Amino acid sequence: MKKLIVIIMALSLFVACTGANQATTSPPSVNTSPTPTVPLGGIGLTSMITSESINGLVLSLSLNSTSLQFDQEIEVTVDEQNTLSKINNVLAAKKWPLQGLSLGPCGTLNYPVGVAIFEGYYTSANISTAIPLKLYDPNALYHCPAILSAITAYEFQPSSDVASIYGSCDPNPCDPDVKMNSEVEAKGCWTGSPKATYNDFNPGVYTVVGGDEWGALAILYFVVSMPASTLAPVFPPSTVRDVPSPAPVPWPDVKTYTEQTYEINISTGKEFAIGMFATMDFNFIESHDPGIINLMDDKMVEYHPGTLNKFGTDWFLYKATKAGSTEIIFQYPLEYTKIFKISIH
Repeated sequence: MKKLIVIIMALSLFVACTGANQATTSPPSVNTSPTPTVPLGGIGLTSMITSESINGLVLSLSLNSTSLQFDQEIEVTVDEQNTLSKINNVLAAKKWPLQGLSLGPCGTLNYPVGVAIFEGYYTSANISTAIPLKLYDPNALYHCPAILSAITAYEFQPSSDVASIYGSCDPNPCDPDVKMNSEVEAKGCWTGSPKATYNDFNPGVYTVVGGDEWGALAILYFVVSMPASTLAPVFPPSTVRDVPSPAPVPWPDVKTYTEQTYEINISTGKEFAIGMFATMDFNFIESHDPGIINLMDDKMVEYHPGTLNKFGTDWFLYKATKAGSTEIIFQYPLEYTKIFKISIH
């Protein structure tokens, strides 16, 4: 049996992975402000998901982790499984749910599955508008293995992800007993044209998509954070930034807290808002536990709208959903880290 593993090796530079188009929303587990909208109610991060395909096939997508630090590697595994207890001969279809799915610089090779990574938060409703990150150097020369010109069918073993590939060869099968399981490992992407440069994944939210040639689609998410060594020391309770009074909160009748606050006590089911002094270019990386807190909204309120003075308060609206103790962390790399202690009763 054969198994494909693609490892992306490149020089690690402390530079943001930029250049791809951005999603306009972020899941409430991590948020890079300012953000126009966020999904209401919260989205939990999970490391594995399955999607039903055709004729008893199931597509599986999994991650080694949903939370990484800058310069750490994401490992994506995609698998096509026959759930039937008998041999399953499935005709090739080439009905990929997205363009740009691959298993390496040579595409999907002879496999009926592929993956892609996108910077930002996307769902099945808008993923077709996104541009996948270039995980491989577009200017490099790659020695690709033999790729069949016309695959006609995949014959899966009973209750297995092992299949024989049929197509333009004599005798058939062209490639027997191939494990339809592939791994892609990456720490960043390539940007720029005509000369591309490698950048590690920028701190933020990423969407991972797996798909098969029969149209099945599976989506997962992971978050990249800055390591502690690159962040300024956390402000202790007795020390806070010297910032102006907050701009008006956009949600009436909501309990508000500012950077002068250290501990927040709130009842289950209640909403509360935290305001952080910011500018349009001062982008916080916000993180919290979506298991007991939901980020409901995020709005930047300027002190003097319509002027060149772009200072204001970045307001974050939360809802406590479960009793317990946790933290809400705001990070501004190399400058400032603020931690709010949250007690929910």
